[in-house]
Amino acid sequence: MSKHRSQQKLIAYGLTAFIAIALFFASSARSSAESSPNFALHANGAAYPSITASYTCNCGDNVSYLNDGLYDFNDGAHHRWTSWPQTTVQTVDIDFGQPVTFNQINLYLFNDGGGVQPPSSYAIQFWDDGAWTNVANETHTPAIPTAKELLTANSVNTLNTALFDAVTSTKARIVLTPKVTASVGLVELEIFGPPTTDTKLLTAFGSSAGGSVSVTVSSVLDAAYSMQADRFQLAANGVPIEIVDALYNPFDPGGHTLMLLLPDGALLGSGPHTLSLSEGAIRTAAGQSNLAIPAVPVITFAMLDQTSDYRFGIDDLVRIAANPALQIDVNRNGSYDRQDLQLLLGKISLFPF
Repeated sequence: MSKHRSQQKLIAYGLTAFIAIALFFASSARSSAESSPNFALHANGAAYPSITASYTCNCGDNVSYLNDGLYDFNDGAHHRWTSWPQTTVQTVDIDFGQPVTFNQINLYLFNDGGGVQPPSSYAIQFWDDGAWTNVANETHTPAIPTAKELLTANSVNTLNTALFDAVTSTKARIVLTPKVTASVGLVELEIFGPPTTDTKLLTAFGSSAGGSVSVTVSSVLDAAYSMQADRFQLAANGVPIEIVDALYNPFDPGGHTLMLLLPDGALLGSGPHTLSLSEGAIRTAAGQSNLAIPAVPVITFAMLDQTSDYRFGIDDLVRIAANPALQIDVNRNGSYDRQDLQLLLGKISLFPF
């Protein structure tokens, strides 16, 4: 076999391997996207999700077409919603019937090139404590709402996507601002939640003053994500404790730690104290939101300060290690072991924390 032919074979093998790997990752990406449920999709006979609009053209259009899973751009079919002939700001509301966590809305815009055109802008809101609230860090692709006109329109060239920080709510709203002399319209819309990960809550330590909890998780956190305090649930003997704010710990170079701020002395009362996380409470650096994390024990400062000198030192650790009644199963594996000792060593300080 000639050297030239051997090189050709090697190149062919390399290309085959490259294509196989590319197809594998493309397939994985498609599978991941398809596995995320469309919260807006309405099943026949179901009460929710329901959809309403501020105004609907009395010309055969119907807002209920927007979440039936059909992408029909045929002008004569009127399988769409439009606000024609209105040229004022319009809203489309989706009621999920239950709380869902979402961070992406896809809009398939209708454009007849005349009276109904892509909006000049749009915004996403969610129902929060009895009022509509703007989502945080909203970005659009494309940046300016765009859609091909009827004869060439399809589900690819009319797609406009909004991404934003994940929120948990029973309702979503799309606010559409039309161009000066045009109405707006949609053929379909989709609402998705963020990809999730089985992030673990490793430890939760209360401060000496009882006004905060230091929480460490197994994944690196996305510090740009706006955490919502109500996604964390703290309790003492089953009674909820208010969480004032949730902040990232700037002193953790690894990015695994966050702080929950509480009213002064909230953890000084009798326990046991527990902490749980709702789905979407945190987001990892890989862009994944946590699944719901059930209640885990919070280790209060009173459990550590066995010498009552308002600090946690080696003397306290010795007392804990020597007395089985005081030993703390920090890693929650069913026994007091070397890893528990290492985790407690990391909390030793000359000063109260």
